[in-house]
Amino acid sequence: MASAPQHYCLRWNNYQSNLTSVFDQLLQSESFVDVTLAVDGRSLKAHKVILSACSPYFQTLLHDNPCQHPIVILKDVTYADMHAVVQFMYKGEISVAEQQLSSLLKVAEALKIRGLADVPEGGGLSRASPEAAPSPAADSSSPRGLATPELIESCVDVAALSPASGAASPLVSRSQDSTEIRPAIAEMIKDEERD
Repeated sequence: MASAPQHYCLRWNNYQSNLTSVFDQLLQSESFVDVTLAVDGRSLKAHKVILSACSPYFQTLLHDNPCQHPIVILKDVTYADMHAVVQFMYKGEISVAEQQLSSLLKVAEALKIRGLADVPEGGGLSRASPEAAPSPAADSSSPRGLATPELIESCVDVAALSPASGAASPLVSRSQDSTEIRPAIAEMIKDEERD
């Protein structure tokens, strides 16, 4: 009678800390970045996979609007809050001043940032196909307090979000009129095209 083959468990003891460190290095060096978050006339570059892993809202938005390097315009969000949220997504922790805590948590709740907001585990893409998409009111992946994004198509895809307004769907409308983009954002798009 032949004995069963032996199996060995090979474990990388510091895998999680190494991965966190590498992701942070990639962010700092802007290596392989594939999404730009435009906030307060400034920009933050990031990786779609990290945003999607940390936020079912970003996961749905980026999945439903596939493009090589989207620019997501976040209205009514401060650069300091969004920078802190991005740092949290990459490092798993941040240190913020007490006076920033309330606005930071509001942004995290609106964007459904896991670990900062009350987001159920496994939340994310719940749609099997576009044909089976639920109505905006029933879409559990849409953020509370964010405006319906508007995708303005020029040379890059842009989604405009506003946590201050009350729409409840990440569904995107399409507009060919690029004159709606403020001059600072238009300049940022030109810079992205040159890169």
